[in-house]
Amino acid sequence: MNDVIGIDGKTIRGSRRGSFLKTTYIVNALADNHNMVLGQVKTEEKSNKITAIPELLDVLALEGNTVTIDAMGRQKAIVEKIVEKRRTTF
Repeated sequence: MNDVIGIDGKTIRGSRRGSFLKTTYIVNALADNHNMVLGQVKTEEKSNKITAIPELLDVLALEGNTVTIDAMGRQKAIVEKIVEKRRTTF
């Protein structure tokens, strides 16, 4: 079955309390056809999204599925990992 898996990050509203705390940022993998969250990785800053995406990809089965991601995720290592994961099974 070919599902669309969307990977995107969001800032958790109201997660920053005071000037010394960092905002919580979550990177999600969503199964579009099933309206279901497949996985999440928490990061401390939005700039860490690039490091969080590979962690999230490690726990997903991508074979036969289409993966969508925004421009920030268009890193060579991330694209290579998606291609590799689409070819393998668990």
